[in-house]
Amino acid sequence: MNKKKIFFIITTFLFLFCFVAYVIYDSIKTTTYGEVMNEILEGEPIKSIKIQSYETPRLANVIINERNKIETITEKPSEMKIKETINNPSDYLYVLWIEANNNTTVLLYLTENGIRLNGTKGHGNQYIIEVDNSLLKIVNKIFQQEQ
Repeated sequence: MNKKKIFFIITTFLFLFCFVAYVIYDSIKTTTYGEVMNEILEGEPIKSIKIQSYETPRLANVIINERNKIETITEKPSEMKIKETINNPSDYLYVLWIEANNNTTVLLYLTENGIRLNGTKGHGNQYIIEVDNSLLKIVNKIFQQEQ
């Protein structure tokens, strides 16, 4: 074989290797809202959610204690695809204080296209919402109903 063919084969192999490595790395960083919440809450049931809106002219709060509304916020968007990022989402629309029965509290900062999660046990991270922000739609609807 001549040098050009060897160079072409090696270059193609390296390109494919890098592409596959990137795809694997990228897929590791992609998860769902439900998986992350379950990990942070350690499977504990939620007893209340306090929603604070930054969209209203003044800061407004709503406390949710009803089981069906809590499940709507935590379970309906559970398949929402999110991807870990180093960029902290800004321009918060809502902050949710999610309190579990074991006194674990999760602060969820919700934006148009991302979320930031902070748990009392040190869990949490920033995420970009990959497709449809179903959580924002649900929180908007429940917040409007409760006001």
